[in-house]
Amino acid sequence: MTKHNLNQATNSSDISSDSDDQPIALLKDQVSHEGTVLRQAPNHQTTRKKPLKTLVNKESKNKSFYQKAYRKLKIPKRFVLYPEVTRDFEFRKEERRIAQENFEKKIGPQPPDTTIYKRKPTPEEIKQAYNQVKDSFDLYDHGHVTVFDNSNPKVKDKIIAAIHFTDLTKLTPLQIGDINFLCKFLQDSKRFVNLVSSPSRLCGGKMWTIGWRKLMTKLEIVGMYRNRDAIKKNKKDYLLFLDDAERAGQIVWDLFHPVGNIALEKNQQFMIEHNIPWFYEAEFPNEKSKPSKEFFSSNLTFTSN
Repeated sequence: MTKHNLNQATNSSDISSDSDDQPIALLKDQVSHEGTVLRQAPNHQTTRKKPLKTLVNKESKNKSFYQKAYRKLKIPKRFVLYPEVTRDFEFRKEERRIAQENFEKKIGPQPPDTTIYKRKPTPEEIKQAYNQVKDSFDLYDHGHVTVFDNSNPKVKDKIIAAIHFTDLTKLTPLQIGDINFLCKFLQDSKRFVNLVSSPSRLCGGKMWTIGWRKLMTKLEIVGMYRNRDAIKKNKKDYLLFLDDAERAGQIVWDLFHPVGNIALEKNQQFMIEHNIPWFYEAEFPNEKSKPSKEFFSSNLTFTSN
């Protein structure tokens, strides 16, 4: 089964407070046994006491409850894992630039045209970088995690990410079948859309998008992500792919609706009001279009290595 990363919409959460001054260390100890801490992303203020909103989901029949904790934030303005490596790299690039200028002014030899690469970090630098990451970040590997942005005090409860971890060993045969079907559908879609690949992308791997998009072409408004040449060569396979698209859309809805139902339903209503097609529609919707209850996006982006 191919591992895919799906872009998803998430809903905002209303955070209330049960305990305003509970230390973060005690909260973490408690959560390690009962659920997952959901906390705000830190801002760039240093040694300033800021409220840290956390949400604990108990893995029991008890209703989820909310807590607020405080901690001192000591976050550097710029996070550089290997400062000496970066400094050396920038110095050699600047040295090359000056040498090129001198050559163009005929006051120096021509510098080499070889690519300048960053040197590998030393074992001691790797150890320091590891400690820096370990002290500055928290690892979440289970449950449901919502990350909030507190960089702007005027904007409250702004969600950066909502992450839901699924234990594959606890899936039902029906859920496993749906996920396998969706992964196969995404794998098949690669034949009919163009690849987007860049070594600078944070997500890594390769990216594909299926569905509808805005067009930059003159006199055209919307279009579809698709490889026309590949579709012409494989028309029968493309028609079979379209037949599977609606079920894939249903599965995506079932996966994301429990996590972000409010956001999904708002997107759905907006698309209905503005006659926007969902990603698995082959044609632009009109009055004769067959309605669907499970859709929330006009395109679907996924990555694969």
